[in-house]
Amino acid sequence: MENRELDEIIKLFHASKFDMAKEACLNLLKLPIVEKEPLYIILLEVAKINRDDGLAIQYLDALIELRNDNMEYYCEKAELCRKSGKINEGIQCYEQFIARNPEHANARYNFALYLKKNGQTKRALECYSDALALNIDNPSEVYLNQGVIYTAINDTNSAIECYLKALTLNKHYTPALYNLGGVYEELGERAYAIEQYSKIIVQEPENIRALSRLIQLREKPPFITIEVQRLESILKMSRRKALTSIDIETGYFALGYAYDCAEEYSKAFHYYKKGNELSANRSELYQPDGVTNETQKLISHFTRSWLGNNQLQSDYSPIFVCGMFRSGSTLVESILSEHPAVYSGGELNFLDQVIRRTGDDITRFSVRELQEISKEYRQLVVDTFGENCLVIDKRPDNFKYIGLIKAVFPNAKIICTDRDPLDICISIYFQQLDSSLNYSTELRHIAHYYLEYKKILQHWMNILPDDIYVADYERLVDNPKEVCSELFAHFNLEWCEEYLNFYKTKKLVKTASIWQVRRPLQRGVARSEKYKSNISEIKELLNGNHNLKEG
Repeated sequence: MENRELDEIIKLFHASKFDMAKEACLNLLKLPIVEKEPLYIILLEVAKINRDDGLAIQYLDALIELRNDNMEYYCEKAELCRKSGKINEGIQCYEQFIARNPEHANARYNFALYLKKNGQTKRALECYSDALALNIDNPSEVYLNQGVIYTAINDTNSAIECYLKALTLNKHYTPALYNLGGVYEELGERAYAIEQYSKIIVQEPENIRALSRLIQLREKPPFITIEVQRLESILKMSRRKALTSIDIETGYFALGYAYDCAEEYSKAFHYYKKGNELSANRSELYQPDGVTNETQKLISHFTRSWLGNNQLQSDYSPIFVCGMFRSGSTLVESILSEHPAVYSGGELNFLDQVIRRTGDDITRFSVRELQEISKEYRQLVVDTFGENCLVIDKRPDNFKYIGLIKAVFPNAKIICTDRDPLDICISIYFQQLDSSLNYSTELRHIAHYYLEYKKILQHWMNILPDDIYVADYERLVDNPKEVCSELFAHFNLEWCEEYLNFYKTKKLVKTASIWQVRRPLQRGVARSEKYKSNISEIKELLNGNHNLKEG
């Protein structure tokens, strides 16, 4: 193939004449003597533009056959396989390359990343260890990633060890300092956490993430600290500094927290509003009608009749604590996990992971697919926490899957948490959340989502009245012994009043409620009372519906 012919194809591609470029490539590939690799690369790019993953995988197979020493082709194929739900094919792709190139340290590293994405944490850790044994460049990053996995599976000792190894190699390694501070926070070791974040500030005085964590670690007045003043100054100069949008957003939420603590509520709301405006820019637009339609679809599909026809035989008895964010789920999990037989799993993504791997529409799953979900979820829990652990899965938005959960695990025990709706809405608005929670950046959207949650919860209560316990936050705080005895009875577990000392625990506490659950139960002034002038719109919206607390 002459360079002129390839140049013409490239011109067609850059002119967005993709079909013509594709046809020209395919015609040239018919010739007996032709340089195939650049043609398949162009075909691959056209397939990706057309979002034809199947065809893209075919072209990658051709490239791998031509260049079986090029790791990038294997990695790209594996990622496409993952997106298509063909996880095992992606794993085989990496295994094939490693078999051909056993001394390739970066391949082990990339394989570990792939395995972690797909919940195979033990194999991921092994691959990272293999990469270290092969003397991979930048081992600090490998130790960091191992630490992240150990943190996720609640092995804090191993996580700390990995972060310290990374820092032994590079004492200024900011990500390791930051993650180490995070582990100490989750363990309730406030002083050690402050020490790590302070080290970051010494070497990076304008590190917004570290400043924000320091602000939220302060527990005594004055709340407007040197860190607050420094952060305000940095953000005022943000246009002249190379700050990312997510850093600025993080800073605004931290300042909102500081002024809320200082009881300067107008200023606090100002900063929370600015943080949410930035957060909205990284989220898809919330579509109330779409969420309402999804609610109705779930309610229409998951009926008593459907459960009767699709419920599997399984003796597995997982615990799910779900509901709206900021509604008391961490508190409930903390109390339950004081029982020696119960293990706090945190906000596991296992169920969502296996559901998405199975398909996009849970109302179309066959019995065979339900069996696969049951098998894969249980295996992920066993691989992460061991065979005999009674693990709490506290991912809040699992409430949407309760009908499916009871189909795949008939013995599952479920708690849904609830709280004063205004306090839920304002607490969500004041929390920097993942971009997938696109309702969280506007109060009216949060209120709408809450109403949809109540519709779904009421449906589950109607068809599964004996399987769901609704834990009311205010009642729990006011009458902890009564509510906790009911909670433990729901799980056929023995209740002991000593479990109310949960706030003294040295166990990990993940999620935004790290420090709230390290204090004794006490009723304070409702948060919404402090922001009356800012929430009148959603108060009317919520009051215009049924009695929300009673469902």
